[in-house]
Amino acid sequence: MSVPQAIVDEATNVAASLLPEKSSARYEHEYAEFKKWQNENNVTGITEDVLLAYISSLSKKFSPNSLWSKWSMVKSCLQVRENIDGRRFHKVIAFLKRRNERYVPKKAKTLTKEHVEKFILEAPDDKWLLAEVITIFGIFGCCRCDELLSLTLNDVEDLEKYIVVTLRETKNLTTRRFTITDDGSDLTSSSGVINISGSKNCTMVFNVYDKAQFANVNK
Repeated sequence: MSVPQAIVDEATNVAASLLPEKSSARYEHEYAEFKKWQNENNVTGITEDVLLAYISSLSKKFSPNSLWSKWSMVKSCLQVRENIDGRRFHKVIAFLKRRNERYVPKKAKTLTKEHVEKFILEAPDDKWLLAEVITIFGIFGCCRCDELLSLTLNDVEDLEKYIVVTLRETKNLTTRRFTITDDGSDLTSSSGVINISGSKNCTMVFNVYDKAQFANVNK
């Protein structure tokens, strides 16, 4: 059956948009790593045994949690790029489940409320003011890093007794709002922590550079 090139091109463009927009680069990276592995091992076709061997090779370097993540991204790309449904590869799923048995992930270190309050109150503002503001925004709004970085001054409304923040670029692609209030807690009692009126000549509220080192955008 002959399909006009215009139809093929349209389908290709649509397929490319099926991967998650914000993390598509990660998906493409994992897919590229799989194709690289194929070339290095002189593998031309894609079968369940091929994918099982690939995941097995990754298991020597990555934790079970990472394996699930990598498999999910490769599987999605195979569906989009090569019309291969990875859900039917039951041996791969069984292998991942077996690798997950008795696996105890490392517990991430977490900050307590007391740690956060101590930082807000005792960290010198001349060095840590922006980090204090980011901490307050993050706690009150349960914000992701990319949500904070996308904030503009137009998204922050200072109503003196409280601040209304509008997040326009969220994980679910919907707009949501939260309020920062002076509730009498130690988090918001540090003088001047949430005052950003001096940044009116800037577009973005926050800026990030040098591997997560924050800098005030109005400097």
